[in-house]
This record gives sequence, C-alpha cells and structure tokens, in this order.
Amino acid sequence: MHPSQHRDIEHLSMLAVFHYVHGALILLFALFPLIYIILGAAFISGAMDDPGRPNPPRELGYFFIFFGLIASAMFVAFGLVILRTGRLIARHSNYMWCMVVCILQILVFPLGTILGAFTLAVLGRPGVKFLFGHMPYGGATYGQYPPANHSAGGQQPVPPVKPGGGANPYAAPGPATYPQKKD
Repeated sequence: MHPSQHRDIEHLSMLAVFHYVHGALILLFALFPLIYIILGAAFISGAMDDPGRPNPPRELGYFFIFFGLIASAMFVAFGLVILRTGRLIARHSNYMWCMVVCILQILVFPLGTILGAFTLAVLGRPGVKFLFGHMPYGGATYGQYPPANHSAGGQQPVPPVKPGGGANPYAAPGPATYPQKKD
C-alpha cells in the first residue's frame, strides 16, 4: 500500500470517529428543548396559575410545546445525519453526501465548524477521492492512484485493485500510469 494511501485511510478513520462523537453530542442536545415541552405542559395544565396574579394564556403553552417538539426533532434529525455521515466516511462510500453534510456542518459552531473544515480538506485530496471511487482528475481512471508529488510529474503505478479488495472494473488495462502535466 502506498504511504499516502495509508495516511488517507488513517485520516478517514479518525474523521469517522469524530463524526460519531459529534453526532452523539447533537443527539444529547436534543434533550434540552424538552424543557420547553415541560413548561408548555405546565401552562396548559394550570400548574403555573397564581391566584393573585393574571394567569398566562393557555395558547402560550401550546406554542412552547410546538417549539420544543420542532427544535428537538431538528436536533435528532441532524444528529442522525452526522452519525450516518461518519458511517459513510468509515466505509468510503457516498462521496457527495459526505461533502454536502460537511458543508452544512460548518454552520454548527464551534465543533461542527472545525470538524466540517477538516473533513472537507481531507475529502478534497485526490487519494481520498480515489478511495471513495471518485475520479481524482478529469483524465485519470479509477485504477490510478495519484503520485505523491504530481506537480513534479512523478509516476506511481498502483495495481488495479479496489481499496476494499477485489478487482477494480474501472482500472486501465496494463500498467497504471498517471497523466502528465503539459508544460
């Protein structure tokens, strides 16, 4: 295995674990909107009524319950999406899904911003695109792993085998070569 391919696989494994942790934290945050649901139920049941003061309207309780349910559902949905993304990164599959979720993840400050930015940086590498079965460059085929120093014009032939094992049906016949940069 090529050293840069080993590095890419190691980085993807770490990113998958970090996505699992981030998804679990977001699922944990889904419990916080339950406070609004409890408060809304207290408004509706009359537990917040005070004989000497005007009572809050019952509609306010329904609003709190509705807001709490929507917020909790959004946290759960996004947490599950992040967990799924971690699983896809670990399996090296569905490249576009991972890219889109990482762009959205950047909006979740601060952990999502850091994790999303690092994941985008790793997913942008030609070797990682190859692991996902995505074309590294326009003219290259899937069986060609990018050389360690493509700008210098070096060539690194790689056997046409998928990262998970088995023959790669997209591999070029014969020795794997990498297109040279035209000067």
